[in-house]
Amino acid sequence: MDNPYVYFSLSIIVYLLGGIDETLIVLFCLNIIDLILGLLSSNRDKKKLLSHKIKMYLVIILGVMLDKVLGTENNQITKARTYIILAYSYNEVVNIVNSLCSDEDFFVPAGLRKYVKKLKDKSGDKN
Repeated sequence: MDNPYVYFSLSIIVYLLGGIDETLIVLFCLNIIDLILGLLSSNRDKKKLLSHKIKMYLVIILGVMLDKVLGTENNQITKARTYIILAYSYNEVVNIVNSLCSDEDFFVPAGLRKYVKKLKDKSGDKN
């Protein structure tokens, strides 16, 4: 991987995403888990699943640009970017648990099911 174009492309992507921090790493890991579960699931549209993940990162880039325009990127926390990442992380957790719960033969602890249901009820999420 000594191709300078690869390094340049990756650095541009990292810049556009506002750098790499714990929240982005967690979201990326949740995306990978959801993608794997989506590929294993027979009733999910694979193309739509991938396009949703790409759109998710485009919205994060939009949040980074909003922080730059509003001047909040110089603070310790980038407000719009962090909010967007946390919202998508929550959504990914709900998707993952729903995917696991949809499999009748797979054990998901009742406490986890209740916790996700409570989060969904609090947020007014209809998914």
